Amino acid sequence: MRSMRRLFSPLVGIMALALALGAAVIVPITAAQAGPVLPAVQGSQAGPTPFIAEVTIGNVSLANLTSISFSIQPLIGSTTTPISATYAKAYFTNRPALVGNGTITVPVFGLYASDAHHTNQVTLVVVTSLGTTTLSTTVTTTPWADPVGGAYTTGMTVKSRNAAVHLGYSYFMLKSLSNGTYGAANPVVMDTDGQVRWVADSGVGGGTSVSGFFNQSFYMTLGTTLFRMNLDGTTAQIRNYSGVDQTFNFWHNLDPGKTGMLLNADGPSNSVESTFFEVDASGVILKTFDFYQIISAAMTAGGDDPNQFVSQGGDWFHSNAATYWPAQNELVVSSRENFIIGINYDTQKIDWIVGDPSKQWYQFKSLRHFALKLAPGTMPPIGQHAVSFTPSGQLLYFNDGQGSYNHPSNQGVTRPYSFPQMLQLDLVKRTATQTWAYYNSQPIWSNICSSAYQVAGNSYLIDYAAEGNSPEIIGLGANNAVAFDYQFPNAGTCNPWNALPITLNSLSFSQ
Repeated sequence: MRSMRRLFSPLVGIMALALALGAAVIVPITAAQAGPVLPAVQGSQAGPTPFIAEVTIGNVSLANLTSISFSIQPLIGSTTTPISATYAKAYFTNRPALVGNGTITVPVFGLYASDAHHTNQVTLVVVTSLGTTTLSTTVTTTPWADPVGGAYTTGMTVKSRNAAVHLGYSYFMLKSLSNGTYGAANPVVMDTDGQVRWVADSGVGGGTSVSGFFNQSFYMTLGTTLFRMNLDGTTAQIRNYSGVDQTFNFWHNLDPGKTGMLLNADGPSNSVESTFFEVDASGVILKTFDFYQIISAAMTAGGDDPNQFVSQGGDWFHSNAATYWPAQNELVVSSRENFIIGINYDTQKIDWIVGDPSKQWYQFKSLRHFALKLAPGTMPPIGQHAVSFTPSGQLLYFNDGQGSYNHPSNQGVTRPYSFPQMLQLDLVKRTATQTWAYYNSQPIWSNICSSAYQVAGNSYLIDYAAEGNSPEIIGLGANNAVAFDYQFPNAGTCNPWNALPITLNSLSFSQ
C-alpha cells in the first residue's frame, strides 16, 4: 500500500491542482498504448481505361509490406467468380512510381464501366510484418466508348445468362481482326453475364490481329513485333523478329505450346502462313516448325512430287491454329485449306492426318499414308479453326465446313452449316471417332474464323464469328444446356473472330 501511495500521489496532486484551477485534465497515452496506425484507403483515380482504377492506400510502408490483394464484388445475381489478384512486395519494388511517402497505389483491373449502372465494391487486403488489414471501398468508373459501333455494349442478347446452368468459366477474351475501327478493340474481355470487363488501350490493340493470354498477360503482335499488355494496363515491347528467317508478319492465333507460345508466322516468303515459332515469355525462339519443309520432305520420301501440292508464295496451307498434345508429344496444327495434322514435336515427322478425303491432299499416296480412318458417323474437319485438346485428351475444334479456296482442282466438300466437333484419336488403330458435336437448333453457317473451347470437362464456349455481319457467342453447360447466347449486330464478319475462356480470379503477381 505504501508503494502504491507513492506511485499515485504525484498524479493525484496534479489532478487536484488542475481541478482547483478549473482546467481540463488530459492524460497522455503513449504510442505503445495507442497501437500502430492502420493502412487506410486515401482515394482512387482513373486508370488507362474505364475498367482499371488506381487505388491509393496510406499508412503503409514498402519496407514492411508483404502483399496487397484486391477483389471486385460481382453484380447482384451474377454467377461469376470475383475478379481478384494479389501483388507481392516485389511487384511494387519494381514499380517505384506506385510507391510514395507512406503510400502505395494499387492497380485494380476488371471493374464494371459506369454504363453497367454499378458502383464497384472493392475489397483490399494489406499484409505487412505488423499484421493484416482488410479494407473496403467503392470505385466509380466512367463510360467506355465502344469503338465497334456499340456492338459490345448494346449488342442484342438472344438469350440472357441462365443462372441454373453451371459453367466452368466466368470470363473470355474476344479477339478482333485488324481492319479499321474494329481492330481498336482487341482484345476485349467479357464476363458470362455479357458485361465488358477489360479492353486493350494502345496502338498495339488498334493494329494487331494476333492475341493470346499467356502467363496472366495478353501477348499481341503488330507486324514483326511481339508485345505484352499487362492486366494493369501497362505495355512492353518484347521482341522484333524482323529478318528472322525472312519473317514479315504474324497472323491468326497465338496458342500455348509445349513450354512457350506458338506464333503463326506469315513467312518465310516461300512458306505463306505455314510456319510456327514457339517462343518463351521473353520472345526467345525455342523451336521453329516450317510445314513447307515438313510436308515436302514427307512427300518426297513417299515418292510424290511436292511441287504438285505445296507452292512457293501461295496460300496452299493457310494455318490458323496450333496446340501441343502432351500425351503424344506432338504439335497439332490446323491447315484450313487441307486438314488437321499431327507431327512429332522433336523429330518434326508427320504422325497422322485427319481431313476431307475428297480434297487434293488425299490424292497423294505419301500423304494418304498418314490419314486416320473416320469411324462411321464421323464427319471430317473442313476449313476448321481453333484446335485444342480437352482434359480427357480428345481433339476439339470448330468445323467451319468451307472447302478449299486455293486448291481449285480438288476443293472438297462445302457444307451449308458449321458446328464444334470433338474426336477421339486412336493412333494404334489409326481411327478418328466423333464423340461430341453441337448442332444449333437453327443451323448456323460460319464458314471462316470462329472457335470452340472446352473448360472443366462439360462447359463450352462457341464463337460463330462469320454469321453474317453479326457474330454470335454461345456458352454451353452439361448436356449442351445453353447458359447464354449473345449476338453482336453490325460488329462485322469475324469481329470477334475467336473467343477464348480465361481465368481472372486468384491471380498472383510476384514481380
